[in-house]
Amino acid sequence: MKCPRCSQEVPPYVDRCPVCGKDVGFPNVRAAGAAHEQAALAEREQEALRQASARNCLDNVEQFREAVKKSEAAVCCPLSEVKRLASSPNELYSSFYKSVLAGQRLP
Repeated sequence: MKCPRCSQEVPPYVDRCPVCGKDVGFPNVRAAGAAHEQAALAEREQEALRQASARNCLDNVEQFREAVKKSEAAVCCPLSEVKRLASSPNELYSSFYKSVLAGQRLP
């Protein structure tokens, strides 16, 4: 891919342009968006549905899909971080990457 800021070629395994430092997204997310990856995912889904049908358990698949729709993301962090966040309404959560970008944490 090319960097949207400086148009230099960006290697598929980096999250920042090596020339200008612009964030170009997580490599795994970019890779998952590729047409061949999307096609492979659709193919695996169809095969899984075929196998579920052969085992008469398509209802389980549908129940799983419904449960996933209700799921929520979770963050794993040390208890000390939970205590800090719970101790005051003024405390904010910052992800690892945002903390690195802000210079608050070393990568």
